[in-house]
Amino acid sequence: PPLAYEINGLAYKPVLWRNNSAEISFAPNPVGKEGTWVQAFLGKSDFDQSELTLEIFDTEGNLIFNRNLNNQETVHIPSEVFSAPGVYFWRTPTLNKSGKLIYMR
Repeated sequence: PPLAYEINGLAYKPVLWRNNSAEISFAPNPVGKEGTWVQAFLGKSDFDQSELTLEIFDTEGNLIFNRNLNNQETVHIPSEVFSAPGVYFWRTPTLNKSGKLIYMR
């Protein structure tokens, strides 16, 4: 049973429940000297392929990381990928999603 309810009586959906849309997650972010882990969840409703491309860019637009990810695959991105502390940007062209990573030594 739900543990929390909205004011209108509907139950909140737990964060760990995934919907059918595709998602990509990084942990930790900010990234430290141990690097970060990325995992892709390819939803069935809006994505009909079994993998996606992940690209990471520096602030000048240079591609510094490029990798295909399979559904629910977890990949380690070492800190050596990031040349200096700062903001980096990621995108998945196949999903048209993007975001940022912060690298701190």
